[in-house]
Parts: sequence; structure tokens; C-alpha cells
Amino acid sequence: GKKLLDEGNKQITYMSDTIDSFRDFYNPTKEKVEFGFQEAVQNVLTIITPSLQAVGIEIKETFLHDTKVHGNKNEFEQVILNLINNAKDALIQQKVQSPYIEISIDTNLLSVRDNAGGIEKENIDKIFYPYFSTKKDSDGIGLYISKMIIEQEMGGVLDVKSDNEGTVFTIKV
Repeated sequence: GKKLLDEGNKQITYMSDTIDSFRDFYNPTKEKVEFGFQEAVQNVLTIITPSLQAVGIEIKETFLHDTKVHGNKNEFEQVILNLINNAKDALIQQKVQSPYIEISIDTNLLSVRDNAGGIEKENIDKIFYPYFSTKKDSDGIGLYISKMIIEQEMGGVLDVKSDNEGTVFTIKV
């Protein structure tokens, strides 16, 4: 009984979090500010690094040249968090031997790369579709919203490339 109750509570919390993020996403009074890629990434890493270390995932950072952008900083950080969490899930699922996530920043460019063995060909074209997911506990909305934030809110491009080595998501602005 208790396990079922815990599971139910977890789903309710998750659903309400999802609703909150949707509400925020469609809130027209969103504040836009100027911020740097590096600052946003550091904020996210502060939050997520302990959970990556706990499962033995190394974080590699390559900061060549920072880029200042104009947009909703919180939304942008959510996108980065989502990309890192997806990489983390893939690395755990594939039981990768020396797992890492590499975050690179260069002029007008931010990328998140993993060594989780890549995304299957038949899935790569669909991963930005709403409600498409290869994970059993996922609603498939994260990458869809991420793409909307980068492309419609910030006027950038969110792309993915994948091979047998791993996957890289690239944000260009």
C-alpha cells in the first residue's frame, strides 16, 4: 500500500511541476534580461553536479568564448538542465563504463555532449515532437518545450547530432 501511495504522490508532484512549468512558459509577462551562456551553465551545474557525481558521471567543461544573449534566463537554464538530465538518463540506462557529459561554450554556440552510444536512427527525427519519448517514465515534453524556448522565444536554433559514440545537442544563437 505504502509503495503505491508514494508512487501516486510522486506522480502528482511531477504533474503539478509540469503544469507550473507550462504556466510559466505561457506567461506573457516573462522578464527578458541579458545574460551570458557561462553564467547560466554555472547556475545549472551548481544544482545538478552532486546528482551526476553520485552516479559517477564526469562533467567536462570547455569554455572558449562566452556569449551574451537576451531572453528569459530561467527558461534558458531549464533547457540546459533538461539536456543534461537527458544525457544523464541515457548514460545510466546504457551502463556506460566511463560516462561523461561535456558542456562547450564558444561564440554564439553552446553544446551538451554525452558518450551514451547515440540515439537510434528511427528516433532521432522524432525527438523534438511533443509526447515522443524513448524513456518509459517520460511524458516526452521536455525537448519539445526546449526547442520552443530556444527557437521561438530566443530566435536561436536547437539541433541534435548522434553517432555510435554519443549525442550532442547544440544551441546556436
